[in-house]
Amino acid sequence: MRLPLRLATVVCALPTLLPAQFSALTPPACGIYTLATLADGTFACERYATFPWFAAGQGWSTQVSMFTAPESGQSRGVQFQIGLSPGASVNAVDGGLSGSYGTFTFVQPPVLAGSSARLDIVSAAGCSSTGCVVTNDLGYGPLWVQMDAPDVQTLQAGSLQLIFLFADSTGKYNTQLAVPPIFNDQAAAEWITSFSETPVDQKAGAANSNDCAFAVANLANQSQSVTVSLYDQAGNLIAEKTTPVLAAGIQNGPQVLPGGVYGDDFGSFFGVTSSRLTPAQAVSVSLTGTVDGTVRFVSSAGLPIAPLVVRLAGNSISSFQVAPLPAVNQTVIPPVE
Repeated sequence: MRLPLRLATVVCALPTLLPAQFSALTPPACGIYTLATLADGTFACERYATFPWFAAGQGWSTQVSMFTAPESGQSRGVQFQIGLSPGASVNAVDGGLSGSYGTFTFVQPPVLAGSSARLDIVSAAGCSSTGCVVTNDLGYGPLWVQMDAPDVQTLQAGSLQLIFLFADSTGKYNTQLAVPPIFNDQAAAEWITSFSETPVDQKAGAANSNDCAFAVANLANQSQSVTVSLYDQAGNLIAEKTTPVLAAGIQNGPQVLPGGVYGDDFGSFFGVTSSRLTPAQAVSVSLTGTVDGTVRFVSSAGLPIAPLVVRLAGNSISSFQVAPLPAVNQTVIPPVE
């Protein structure tokens, strides 16, 4: 099994403004969130989020689980919109809600307080003027999320996560991984997380080789590249490389839909071998079998990005929690053309 993180092409799938079921007749106080006037003339507090990567097809499927926590005295809920971003590799997918499957580019599940919903993305699809068909391609790339609620309390009660699933040749799931969204109001131009990676020249002989992979999506409405840097546990630079320029996201009202995305595994992207390690790093590898440290993502234009880092060790897969770095630490790097 190989983690399906590869470069995505750019297509366009915009959310539509449908009549809101969970909104207010008068403008609520939305605080740090967006006050939105909806198509039916009502108002809502609105929040946006991104999943940098989904995978569907060739053994992979993706679920997005949503719920609205019950709030005292509040029976209303959150209306979620979830769809394919412009950076997705396909213009449609097959799946749906509550087992009712079909092809779609976005869905709009309303989730009342105390209830939940689940979106399944089971395969790639393609749509043209003659209709939509399911394909054998691997669909991947970012998902956009829009959440609407009648007030801040209800909006903050809404929660969601994305779950990757991989099935073997018999159709039995043998791998799964849950990841949280990156909320656009918390997005940054620089992120940091941990990593654990087996050097390329030692992977074949390691039964539980640690194979990390990453994806990073552009959350800005202008193009930019991203410099990805590996540091050992003492903060010494091991390797550094810059992605191709990621296409700009699309401004859709106050929301920027994620644009270009780049994904790769550490072995292919950095090519770290034992010969590139310092003596101290080599000693660590001899003890643990892995190079350990931190990985940093820095956007060239100093504008928001959304990264994801996962690790495969044997048949076990996990994610590393990414953390934004404050603006004072951010370094603007010229884009790579």
